[in-house]
Amino acid sequence: MASIIHLMGPTCAGKSTIIDKLTELSQDVFTVQIGKILRKKYGEDYFKGQAAPEHTRDEALNLYFETINEGISQGKKLILVDGQPRDLDQARVMMKSWPDHRSSFLMVHAEHSIREARARAGRKPGPDLDLAVARLVNDYRNCYVVMIQLLAKGYKVDVVDTGADGFDVPGYCQDLLDKNTREREST
Repeated sequence: MASIIHLMGPTCAGKSTIIDKLTELSQDVFTVQIGKILRKKYGEDYFKGQAAPEHTRDEALNLYFETINEGISQGKKLILVDGQPRDLDQARVMMKSWPDHRSSFLMVHAEHSIREARARAGRKPGPDLDLAVARLVNDYRNCYVVMIQLLAKGYKVDVVDTGADGFDVPGYCQDLLDKNTREREST
């Protein structure tokens, strides 16, 4: 049985940092990063400054299912999904798709995200900075709306603040791996 953890959170919150560290710590980790797959297919600038085209949403879900099935078929114990779900309907589909495996959600939050968005925009006042901050605020809003909907429907959502003073990424990731191993062994 695999554990499937859906990492939710806005741009620059630390989702990829957590995924990279978990992958470094264990060979039993399989990652699904839909955004990276789509950017590789369509080019790095494909999503910048615009919403993803509707056909991409369906394609992303298909890639999501294919890639998770690949991790399961490889016998991976922990599958990390970056960037999904985007709404409650997607979450419901995801939770029902693998009844033999444990699925959960992890909301990654960081106060430093706005500083990171500004840094990526070059910190210059103007449309690039305005767009970066607006996208980040929208990301946060969407993530929290989905998180609240999930909680209201009885789903478990863990929250981690990667921007907290003294946050220890390696320690947190090792604890997450240990917890996952204990839960898997108890079932």
